[in-house]
Amino acid sequence: MNAAERYYSMDLLKAAGISFILLWHLQLVNIPLAWTSLHGSIFSDILNIFYFQVVFQAVPIFFLVSFYFLLQKIDTDTAYFKKRLFRISSLYLFWTGAQFFVFLVVCMIIPPVQDMSYKWIIWGGPKLPYVGDSIFYFLSDLMALTCLAFLFSLIPGEEMKKAISVIIITISLAYFEYVALQGIKEDFRSLVNFILYIPTIHLFLRYRDLFLKARYWILAAFIISSVHDILLTNSGILHFEAHAYGRISIYFGALSFFCIVFPQEMRGLQAVRYLSYNSLGIFALHKYWFLFFTLLTSLTAKILKISLVLSFSDVSIDFIWLVNCFCTVAFTLITIQVMKKTPFKYFIYG
Repeated sequence: MNAAERYYSMDLLKAAGISFILLWHLQLVNIPLAWTSLHGSIFSDILNIFYFQVVFQAVPIFFLVSFYFLLQKIDTDTAYFKKRLFRISSLYLFWTGAQFFVFLVVCMIIPPVQDMSYKWIIWGGPKLPYVGDSIFYFLSDLMALTCLAFLFSLIPGEEMKKAISVIIITISLAYFEYVALQGIKEDFRSLVNFILYIPTIHLFLRYRDLFLKARYWILAAFIISSVHDILLTNSGILHFEAHAYGRISIYFGALSFFCIVFPQEMRGLQAVRYLSYNSLGIFALHKYWFLFFTLLTSLTAKILKISLVLSFSDVSIDFIWLVNCFCTVAFTLITIQVMKKTPFKYFIYG
């Protein structure tokens, strides 16, 4: 596999990750989200399983891709760590500032949805009405994990690194299972959910062929652990909102996806390259346009007293909502194209 094919596989992973994020945030089809049990129609249960077991792999996939590039270079080029950390810090400060700005503007129209907290700084800004928590916790976590990856690279001896990698992964997976069984909530932004991806990529870089040969066994582990999650949820033990990323199934799902996509020898598709290249811009901007069009379409529907909803069983399709989603994606992409022609282009490329 040559470099172009390898980097195409990274493009495919990033494109899949940003697509999952859009699917989760926009939710084109309205179903009751089964945070605590799966007892809806067959369609809504399947869609819930897809959301909670597949779509939630998006953030771990981005961490795997980031650490794949970081750990390859950090051993031989320590200056890369400084450049990478500066880059992430700049993105974090800019987009957290943007989150605060939008929050202040929106608060002039709608009362704030939460009290002020010092945690807003590390969470990437305050929660916004309609669209929820700031997504820039990812950049905050990525800064911290990049520093931890650098410290990990300083561990002397490959055998020591391998031993510590196995220990970190094992303890993390055991912890995921413990908090799930005990009903202990683990914040989805916590570093505990993601730290194991550093040693995972370290081992992948050292034993790539072994990982690739085992990729379908890893996929089987994902399927088995997903069934485990569903059984725990229907038993009232596991709550998906309390354990979004800190689950064994999410770890094996993201890792199996990474290992299956990685060796694929295929010519780059333009759509995949576009989504990959613009993934940071889409990630950062889509919620702002989503908030704008949600407010606009809600107000318009209220004034005109119109409702265009098609329902069957516990599933419904709101055509006004679909217009909102279409406008969100369209204006996000238009904004990216405009920003490319300005100095702000620095903040939309990952």
